[in-house]
Amino acid sequence: RHKKLRILSRNWRHKNDELDLIARDKATLIFIEVRARGSSALVSGYHSINRKKKEALRRCALAYLRRCCPAPSHFRFDIVEIELNNGEPGTLRHFENVPVFRKNDRPTPL
Repeated sequence: RHKKLRILSRNWRHKNDELDLIARDKATLIFIEVRARGSSALVSGYHSINRKKKEALRRCALAYLRRCCPAPSHFRFDIVEIELNNGEPGTLRHFENVPVFRKNDRPTPL
């Protein structure tokens, strides 16, 4: 199934943190981390994102949300995993709504 996402930003930075992609799918704002791994990698792209990285992604996403006016009513975090075969793109996996945000996360105004 093909997704019709509208890319709003690439490599958006806040201090030392970075979001690979920021997109919109209708009313939902989506923060996307892209991970590429060789087909023989021991750890998948999805599983390569540890607690420290998730916290950095959360921090950066909340910083972006603080700059949105008006703030979106819906947002989520996705991971796109690209499996490389001898340097060539192979399988692409899109994991939607990955748990990064906390239950009560809402952007606070600047």
